[in-house]
Amino acid sequence: IDWFSEWPLEALESVANTFLGDASLETPELLKGVVDTCVYIHQSVERKSKQFFDELRRFNYVTPTSYLELLQTFIRLVKEKREEINLQKSRLQNGLDKLSDTEGKIDVMKLELVELGPVIAKTSEEVEAMIEVIKVDTAKADETKAQVLAQEEAANAKAAEAQAIADDAQADLDKALPALDQALNSLKLLTKADIVEVKAMRNPPAGVRLVMEVVCIIFGQKPKMVEDKSPGAKPGAKVADYWEASSKMVQDPVAFLSSLLEFDKDGITAETIEKVEPYIQRDDFKPEIIQKVSKACTSICKWGIAMYTYYMVSLQVAPKRAALAEAQASLEVTKKELAAAKETLAEVEAKVAGLNAKLDEANGKKKDLQDQSDRCEAQLERAGKLIGGLGGEKVRWLNTIVALDERLGRVVGDVVISAGVVAYSGPFTPSFRTDLLKEWSERMVNANVPHTPGADITSTLADPVQIRSWNIAGLPSDGQSVENGIIVAKARRWPLMIDPQGQANKWIKN
Repeated sequence: IDWFSEWPLEALESVANTFLGDASLETPELLKGVVDTCVYIHQSVERKSKQFFDELRRFNYVTPTSYLELLQTFIRLVKEKREEINLQKSRLQNGLDKLSDTEGKIDVMKLELVELGPVIAKTSEEVEAMIEVIKVDTAKADETKAQVLAQEEAANAKAAEAQAIADDAQADLDKALPALDQALNSLKLLTKADIVEVKAMRNPPAGVRLVMEVVCIIFGQKPKMVEDKSPGAKPGAKVADYWEASSKMVQDPVAFLSSLLEFDKDGITAETIEKVEPYIQRDDFKPEIIQKVSKACTSICKWGIAMYTYYMVSLQVAPKRAALAEAQASLEVTKKELAAAKETLAEVEAKVAGLNAKLDEANGKKKDLQDQSDRCEAQLERAGKLIGGLGGEKVRWLNTIVALDERLGRVVGDVVISAGVVAYSGPFTPSFRTDLLKEWSERMVNANVPHTPGADITSTLADPVQIRSWNIAGLPSDGQSVENGIIVAKARRWPLMIDPQGQANKWIKN
């Protein structure tokens, strides 16, 4: 029983139009030509199958599934082949774009090198000129620095000298100041009553008179000249009496004490000391002796002695004070000169620092420009080698792109033949395959389907690298075996291989 009925022409065309409507065929005419060719391929295989049985007594069943396999294989392979050709074309075009871009960059880099030359030369001149200026200013700064150090040493020496004089004078003053401080402290302990006690004396003891006479002399009070009643005095002789002046001074006890405490010890004159000195030299003018007759006068006695002592010490200290003033004046002048020199040094050093900063900036700019020039030269050299090495390839790539565009225009017809081989040619012997391929090619010419003359499955779908690996794995290298390998690789259904010699088995396993 023959379960496989042949489809009528209308059914074949309807199914092909349905499937191929989404195959991205450029024009309706091309779609019609492909549909006619697919229908023709199916019908021609039906005829060849009968001839195949008549000559070799082998059955080949052509079923609707075989026709559907033809259509689906064509749709899949035409998409893959377009993607493959477009990828090759894109790679070559990318290479051409890189070459063109490199050629453009070469022109730009040549121009940059020409422009960088004068800039680098000018920058180098500026750097050299700046270095010379820095050398001069640095020498000036070093000279000024040496002067400043010398002036600083001189100032330190003068300061040390002035300090030594001041210390010496202060040491002398320190001898008199404790006695003065002790006398002033004693005065502070006196009360108004103590002074009133002195004030109330009508015939004061000799010790009280001595102390108050010294106070009057120091304060510059005039004595009253009275008759000298001492034993052995000449008739009519006069002596100085200070008690009346003393009584007036102590009229206001508080004011009197304040005048003693606030007395200007530095204003004592030599004339005053000359008058006071005989009293100081007397044996009875001592605080411990005066203490026996008056508490108040004891403190006043200490005060008088302290004033005398302070004056005598001041006489010794005066030359030292003058020397100290002179040394301090000289030190101030030296300090001013040192400050001016330091200011000049700071200005020079600031200028040198500014110039060094500019020099660093200029050197950095020079280095950047030189690095840029070196990069341009290196890139120019590499680009020249690239252009030189690929200059011949550019023409070949252009020709290859043109050839790929042509192949892309013929890919539909080439894939139709290859899909027919995958779908139908497996059971046939080489002679039958050749006859079918010839018929299909002639049909595409009549159907106006663009294709490559003499195209077959090997020229359209074979990958030389993959074929070589198959041969290494055990696939025979004859044309029919290669076609069978391509059919196995591209077919959508699993293959049934008649393999009496075990060649296919070996190839599959490897």
